[in-house]
Amino acid sequence: MVKPASRTLGPATDSELMLWIYIMDITKLGRVERLKDGADQVSFSRNSKHGIEKVWDYITGADKLAIWFPGLRLEQKVGGKFDIWFTGDCDGPAHVSGLVNRYEPPAAVVAETSMEKSCSIPEQHHAVLECGSLRYKLSSTSTGCQILFTDRLQFDNKSTRAEFCNSVLDGWHRFLDMLEAELDQLPFDHSQGEFDYASIAIQGRD
Repeated sequence: MVKPASRTLGPATDSELMLWIYIMDITKLGRVERLKDGADQVSFSRNSKHGIEKVWDYITGADKLAIWFPGLRLEQKVGGKFDIWFTGDCDGPAHVSGLVNRYEPPAAVVAETSMEKSCSIPEQHHAVLECGSLRYKLSSTSTGCQILFTDRLQFDNKSTRAEFCNSVLDGWHRFLDMLEAELDQLPFDHSQGEFDYASIAIQGRD
């Protein structure tokens, strides 16, 4: 992996200072876990100052999602359809779909997802080859709410394990930052690049 560049002592520019403050906010960093069945999972734990009901509304309610994450669709019931459309220069699939297999407001929602990938069999142009799951788990705290987000990875065999993990970590880190900004009713700079996980050591990936 690429290690952070060493830095000589001396006054830091404003951009350098902001970069190091951002990198050192370790409470927001994701990690990679190896599950008992051998699969890999990316996970994030974020603390919000907002109550569990409000956070739940923002991650499942169609009206709230339409504002801050219009590419996500979620039917609020077990067996409901789940879709995410990614835009821009996303390294992964442009569309991931699945079904909600756990829906327990305002504590947990789990969607089992499938990813269409090119298939080498001539008669079949595409085939669902791998499945994963996205999970939100919320719990009340004395200051608001804890958000635990996990993504069971679906590898595409186009990159190394570390590269793929970095891409997923980068994307979901940005996603959770967007959620945090929307909850706080603060503007989010969409021109800002994704967090660069390749530049730091991450638990479970290396």
